[in-house]
Amino acid sequence: MRIRREDLIRLLVLGFLAVLTIAPFVITLFISFKTEAQFIRNPFGLSLPLHWSNYATAWAEVRKYLFNSIFACSIACVGALTTATLAAYAFARFSFWLDKFLFYVLMFLIMLPPIMSLVPRFLMVKRLGLLNTYGGLILPFMSGSQVTAMFILRSFFSGINESIFDAAQLDGASEGQILVRIVLPLSAPVLWTLAIMNIMTSWNNILWPLITLSSRELYPVTVGLMFFQGQYAIQRGPLMAGYIISSIPLVLLFMFASKSFIRGLSSGAVKM
Repeated sequence: MRIRREDLIRLLVLGFLAVLTIAPFVITLFISFKTEAQFIRNPFGLSLPLHWSNYATAWAEVRKYLFNSIFACSIACVGALTTATLAAYAFARFSFWLDKFLFYVLMFLIMLPPIMSLVPRFLMVKRLGLLNTYGGLILPFMSGSQVTAMFILRSFFSGINESIFDAAQLDGASEGQILVRIVLPLSAPVLWTLAIMNIMTSWNNILWPLITLSSRELYPVTVGLMFFQGQYAIQRGPLMAGYIISSIPLVLLFMFASKSFIRGLSSGAVKM
C-alpha cells in the first residue's frame, strides 16, 4: 500500500511534535536514576547502574507536600462541583425573579482575569482568620472554578430532553431524586471532565499558597518542590525523582478517568 505524500508529511510532523512532547519526560526520568557524576558524564542518556535511592530521598522530602496537595485539591474539587451542580440545576430547571440577570452577572466573572481578584481574596481570607490554614487554601481553590463549572453544567442540563423530567415527575420523583438518580448519571462524563480540569488547575497553582501559607507543614507540592529544589540544587537525581513522584497522582487520575474525560470533551462538555 502506497502512502500519499500529504499523509507522509503529516505523519512526520506529528511524529516530530510527539518526540518534542515526550522527550522532556523521558530525560527527566533518566536523570532521576543518576548520581551527580553520572549526570556530568552523560546528561541526557540512560546511565547504569540505576540509583533507586534517589527516589527514597525524594519521597522522604516530598510525601508531606504530596499529601497536602491531594487533600486540598480533593476537597476543593468536591466542594466546587457540588455547589456548581446545585446552582446549575437551579438555573436550568427553575424560573425565578432576576434569574437571567443573576446568571449573566456570574458569567461576567469568567471574563475577569484571576489576578484581579487576588488582593480582595487575600484580604477576605485574612479577615476571616484563615491565613496559614487549610481553609484559606481550599476555599479559594473552590471559588476559582465554580463559575466555569456552573456555566458548562447549566448548558448540559438545559439540553436534557424535557420528557425525561416529565416522566420522572409522573412517577412521583422529587427534584432532589431527579437530580441524583437521573441528571447526575447522565452528566458523569461532563463531571469527570470538570473534575480533572479543576484538580489540575488547583494542583498547579503556586502563587496563592505561596502568599497565604507560612508553615512548611501546610505547603502543597508546587511550593514544597521550590524548597526541595533549593535543598538539592546540586543533586539533580533526587530533584528529578521528586518531580516524577509529584506527577504520579495526576497521571493515575487521568488514566482512571481518561475515557470519561474524552467522552465529556466530545459530547460538548468543553467548548474551546
